[in-house]
Amino acid sequence: MVKVSPSSAGEPDTTTGLEDIGKEDHRGQDYQDNPFPSFRLSNRLSLNSISESVSRSFQVNKKLLAKIDLYATAGLSMCDMLSDIIMIGRYAERGKFNYVLATAICVGLNLLTQSIMVFSTNRSETWLHQIKEQLYVFTLLKPGVDVYRVTTDSTDKISSISARSEMTAARASEMFFEGLPLTVIQLAAMLEVDADLSFTPLASLSLSLSACAFMSAQMSLDWDLSDRQRSYEPAFYGYVPATLGGIFKVASLLFFMSLFNLMTRSLTCVILARNGGPRMLFIVYGSELGIYFIYKAVRGDLWYWPVFYGPAGWSISFFVPVVIKTLVDWTSCVQFRHACEVGGLYFTASIILTAAMSLVAAWTYAEPATLYVVAFSAFGTLTSYAFFLRTIERRYVSTFFDARTGDAYIQQERWSNQESDEYKIRIFTDNEKKWRYAIGDEVSAWVTEKMPAWMEEQPEWLEKAVGMVPEWAMDGAGGDLGKETTATAVATAANQVGAKGTEIIRD
Repeated sequence: MVKVSPSSAGEPDTTTGLEDIGKEDHRGQDYQDNPFPSFRLSNRLSLNSISESVSRSFQVNKKLLAKIDLYATAGLSMCDMLSDIIMIGRYAERGKFNYVLATAICVGLNLLTQSIMVFSTNRSETWLHQIKEQLYVFTLLKPGVDVYRVTTDSTDKISSISARSEMTAARASEMFFEGLPLTVIQLAAMLEVDADLSFTPLASLSLSLSACAFMSAQMSLDWDLSDRQRSYEPAFYGYVPATLGGIFKVASLLFFMSLFNLMTRSLTCVILARNGGPRMLFIVYGSELGIYFIYKAVRGDLWYWPVFYGPAGWSISFFVPVVIKTLVDWTSCVQFRHACEVGGLYFTASIILTAAMSLVAAWTYAEPATLYVVAFSAFGTLTSYAFFLRTIERRYVSTFFDARTGDAYIQQERWSNQESDEYKIRIFTDNEKKWRYAIGDEVSAWVTEKMPAWMEEQPEWLEKAVGMVPEWAMDGAGGDLGKETTATAVATAANQVGAKGTEIIRD
């Protein structure tokens, strides 16, 4: 858009109007001394017109990409689920009931988990709405519905989490409970002596690999291309270049990086299971998980960031990081390099560790043909990652080596570096155990100072924001960490701004 500066807007146009152009311009002496101001004006308008045209074209194409993303995600997820059901029948026909049971358990756990999440996020809705949301899950339409709600920024429900967060949780559940284990199961079945190598099992395996890789890439792209996220956390979001070519390159590299990494991990898992059984798998992957939690504990970063406390908080702080770490190790999901998740440094270390561990396992236990496949997959992972780092915006490369804890990131990027009141108040959407011990008094003083002005100005975001602010912050007192927050002050503020039916979630 063509911006009009205050200086030019305030000057009267007494002649041709060209005198004002020199007054509003501060871009250098060469430009000021241009003896042909009429050409300069024409040139500026032309450049602005081109810029606006490119911007409009990019926005239109972003919408087109979002629609493609919608249909591709929904189609892959539904086809993958259907292929899994078909494979249950094929395993039963061949008498491999252990594979039947394992596949059925994975599919059932995924649907059950998504059903529980849908119930939790819609608990304030009517039972008719609950039934509709549950039908989306069990008719396999949930992936398409989630992407539609995110890309159109529309929803017909009041949810306790955002549509984007709900979609991410659903994707994570689908990959953790179904996509990853079924990839290993199908690969193990294909490597047996009497393996069925017909089109159907090969297609099912390909769908499982592609679906997981696509969902991993889609999650990362969706979060990074969000204008809201780029405004809120510019230090983390923005690595995807703002061109269609840049988006396509990054999307392709994310997909292949995830695909190769998943192939590498799956083959390594099958190799270890065939040579050492479940015991070896437990030792290897249990050790990985143990080292990860020791790493988090030593850094004082065990508590997970969502606003849950007590037994629920401890449960989430164990279970969710296990899921996130598994997805990072197996799919290289770039979104989870966030300091509040595994962190950039650990993310990069995980990719290198996966390649090294797979090569050692294949060299020790596998036959030459399998070793070559593992080496190819590991090389593909490392090469894709290297090209990915060369393709993204340069200033974001450091986020893949960021060693900050979640506490430090929240206190710095979500508080100290924020200038907008709308964004700073979001500090209350992060667990107080991550920041209150360090900046609680500062936050409380800020809320106390700002609240009168907010009540007078009535910004659009205030109605939702007051539901996030605890009583201790409104009272201007830090209080003891862990003190149970009441909703009295929040309800009073909500009434003053006319909030109706604001859902206040407190532990």
